[in-house]
Amino acid sequence: MEQTGERALLWEGEPVLVYAPPELVLPAGAPRRAARWCRRLEAVWRKRWEGALYQRARAAAQEARAASRPFQPWQASLTGTWTEGEGLLCLRWTAAETIKGRRYQLWGSGLWAMPSGRPAAAEELLGRGWRRWARAQAAEQAQARLEAGLSVFYPDWRRRLKRQVREERLFWTDDGWRLFCPMCSIAPPMEGTPVFSLVPPAK
Repeated sequence: MEQTGERALLWEGEPVLVYAPPELVLPAGAPRRAARWCRRLEAVWRKRWEGALYQRARAAAQEARAASRPFQPWQASLTGTWTEGEGLLCLRWTAAETIKGRRYQLWGSGLWAMPSGRPAAAEELLGRGWRRWARAQAAEQAQARLEAGLSVFYPDWRRRLKRQVREERLFWTDDGWRLFCPMCSIAPPMEGTPVFSLVPPAK
């Protein structure tokens, strides 16, 4: 049951939650501020998995046993993707949890200016009006996907989208800026985490 590097939390000898200890490996030369930020993030998820999520998994296992049903241990993990360029260091992290056979994901991001290592603000990088044009670009791409039959969004996705354009949902890749919307925020779970490309207006 338990793979190398994974831990299993038990209830009466039965594994109910299997998780990989959260550890975001930083790239060489990463600033100390980024390292401290990652350690805090890891602690948040470890506390959740060993606390609230474990209690839920234990209750689910107890319920399954009482009903003579098989129980599949829940799973959890934290992974990160780093990108460096344009004077930035960016982390896009994913916390994944498999609960009752369904996989849920929560994304987040962190941005640091290099080489100073100070946190980088979206307004500094993209301008004060970035939310307005980011929202417009994301809406245009979502509409195109709908018309092409490539995606399914909630009927009120435009209203929902307005609330999702936030600084912590921006990340930088080798191909430019991206904006993600959390799973289930503007689309059904089968769509996963919608991601939109952003092109800052020419200054």
